Amino acid sequence: MISDDEAKFYHENGYLVVEDVYSQDEISAMRSVLGELIEKARGLDDHDNVYDLEPSHTPDNPRVRRIKEPYKVHPIFREMAQTPNIVSILATWVWTGSPYVIPSAMSKSGINAMTKSLAVEWGPHGIRLNSIAPGPFDSHMLGKAVNFDYSFIADMNPRKRIGSPEDIAGLCIYLCSRAGAYTVGETITCDGGMVNTT
Repeated sequence: MISDDEAKFYHENGYLVVEDVYSQDEISAMRSVLGELIEKARGLDDHDNVYDLEPSHTPDNPRVRRIKEPYKVHPIFREMAQTPNIVSILATWVWTGSPYVIPSAMSKSGINAMTKSLAVEWGPHGIRLNSIAPGPFDSHMLGKAVNFDYSFIADMNPRKRIGSPEDIAGLCIYLCSRAGAYTVGETITCDGGMVNTT
């Protein structure tokens, strides 16, 4: 916890200070849901060892590789296979970091790594994963931090504005459409160029 004076100091020096937006009841409810998800995820990585020849294999230079092939398809995997495009929403903190957002930055960085790894693992099954890392957008959290006056943030942005829902929607449409069919395992920044100014 930081004091009101400290919050004012950080705010005046360009940092966003956001109050805790969750109650203890909401945190307990999230923990419960997370516990259920962890239970459901058990067994997702069960596999048999399968062997195949490496592409560089020759009779004079035999090369064999081990492949982990799933043999127990978990219901979650089956459900996800019905939606061949998965788009996660992260934040530019995965590239830049930011003070007082450590839990959020860590979780979003984890999803960034997951996106890249699962894109390779699930690509052969026809499932594409990508992520979007938005910068400043009109939102309840950011709005409360700046009293819903985004002018100083817009002034720092090369586009001289904050993001709009249409900016994210257009990128999602691209990633989920035929136009983005060959875009796999990417995290695309959507922030008006702001990440390039830091």
